Amino acid sequence: MCSMEPEQVISVHDGSTTYHIPLLLEKQNLLGILCEYLELPLERTPTRRLEQGKRMWNDWVYLVRSQDTITDTVSIALVGKYTSNKNAYLSVSKSIEHAAMYCHKKVKIILIDATHLEHETYQNSAVKYHKAWHDLCSVKGIIVAGGFGTRATGGMIKAITWARINKKPFLGICLGMQLIVVEYARHVMGIPDAGSQELHPESKNHVIIHMPEHNQENGRDTMRLGRQACIFKEGTEWSKLRSLYGPTISQIEERHRNQYEINPEIIERLEKAGLAVVGKDTTGKRIEIVEIRDHPFFVGVQFHPEYLSRVLRPSKVFLGLFAAAAKCLEKIPMALQQGQRGLVDEY
Repeated sequence: MCSMEPEQVISVHDGSTTYHIPLLLEKQNLLGILCEYLELPLERTPTRRLEQGKRMWNDWVYLVRSQDTITDTVSIALVGKYTSNKNAYLSVSKSIEHAAMYCHKKVKIILIDATHLEHETYQNSAVKYHKAWHDLCSVKGIIVAGGFGTRATGGMIKAITWARINKKPFLGICLGMQLIVVEYARHVMGIPDAGSQELHPESKNHVIIHMPEHNQENGRDTMRLGRQACIFKEGTEWSKLRSLYGPTISQIEERHRNQYEINPEIIERLEKAGLAVVGKDTTGKRIEIVEIRDHPFFVGVQFHPEYLSRVLRPSKVFLGLFAAAAKCLEKIPMALQQGQRGLVDEY
């Protein structure tokens, strides 16, 4: 009825995960059909490319099939202000999944509306308040994601405080990192009105400021975008995050989307109080990574690691957070250096 041969019809039915779809297509010889009708004979493909593709395919099959027999599940809370729309954090959720697959675990992502952690919610709906706090206290790891505007940031700061005090593996991304600094300045350094120029314009102690080139009249037209270099600071070999990149790596590149940054004038006091600067930009002025040393995993990054995470190349940032939550972080650096596909050699 549609002028197609039966062998040209490919079935893409539901699978246990979207990662199984390539296996389904391969089973139906999609590659062979495409090569035939597009006249792309495989024998003309350089041997190096064929071998590279074969390794990639074997790695994909290995990771996907290993998920079919795994039952160990790690719960991660994603605290944000846009949780009513799950797609708002889709790239973050997928990055967590990539890390879970590498660790040969399953992940249960629990979305928590940060406003539900605030006392105002308790006054209006005690049920939502207690449920949000129950979820936060029950998970193995916590992420505070990026965003704009003041709404829900009070709840995010409360989540950061709880993770810091209770030694819960934690990751703050972009706004999440900025709120780490605000929280730390307020509750550890004793600066009660520490704030951000974006969120707390009335504050006299701005620990987060506009970027120098930021034009407030143009708003987000002057955001810092795209890949930018991050250089690990000397003397930070102790860093749990840095260890995931390997002992010879001193510089990485990550994608950005921000218009605020840590106030350089507060850096020395922050470090003396225990919030270490691990990475800076090429000028040495902009802070890219902060970390608490005596914590299972407490990291803030100004960049967005979710933009570069892939199934076969999970972001080291998310891998560190998930592995710490799964209590296997100490095994990851060696596995990465040895080029292992995961923590288990066979499935």
